[in-house]
Amino acid sequence: MTVRRLFFKGYSAGLSNCILSLEIGVGLAHLTDRVLVPYGFDLPWCPDGPPTRENSGRRQATLLDLLEIPGPVDGSYLSEVDIPSDVVRCNWPPVYESVFSLESTPSAADFFDFCNGRAHVLAFSPAERRAINLCIASETLGLYSYFFYLEPDVQIDLLRIMRALRPKREYRALARGVVKRLGTFNAVHLRRGDFAANSFTPRSGVVEGGEIAHNLASRLDTEVPFGRLHRWMSRGRLFLFALVGHIRSCALPGRLFAYRPRIVRADR
Repeated sequence: MTVRRLFFKGYSAGLSNCILSLEIGVGLAHLTDRVLVPYGFDLPWCPDGPPTRENSGRRQATLLDLLEIPGPVDGSYLSEVDIPSDVVRCNWPPVYESVFSLESTPSAADFFDFCNGRAHVLAFSPAERRAINLCIASETLGLYSYFFYLEPDVQIDLLRIMRALRPKREYRALARGVVKRLGTFNAVHLRRGDFAANSFTPRSGVVEGGEIAHNLASRLDTEVPFGRLHRWMSRGRLFLFALVGHIRSCALPGRLFAYRPRIVRADR
């Protein structure tokens, strides 16, 4: 039986960006019924530099050690940059500037709203669908729910797959310990700075605090405190004023997050 593979180039940056990129690959592999072959993923927690006495000769943990990944995965190329030459390459524009659809010309009335200013609509050509070895070669950073435009039944199935992509049991146990210590609160990572200045997404430079507050309030339990760091608030006080006005707020001391995470080895 012929094995159809999807070589997927990772977006190597911090750990969160690596996971976001991997989610796109998992989704594409599932939708096309292929074995996912991630490649080009650097180790997000290992800075460049010579080996030290502590880590010399020890296998470095990778994303595959951290995560439970649904569906078949071939990890033999994970940190490689060279892949077989017989692949059919999809030289796409950046994922964060694009929308993916299984249909080449989506016609639903809400499609324009879903695009939200993005100019690129991606779909596989007949030749790409027939390829044994397909390769996604682009900047693959993006949020899967903002990238995949799908029919409702297909979307529900994809959400099932995405829920199964999660940290391994050891890390979930570690997270439960942190939650127990801190108590219940809403946590949101808002990144402005370079996103607003460089317009990484079409509307990033014009989004204001009121719009974000409205979106978050429609998804978060506003009676649960919104955890914020003093230092973070001091740099964005005016921008976040509307947000804090909508959601109960509590301050978290920065020292709670001043620690060096350790790798929980999955093979122990």
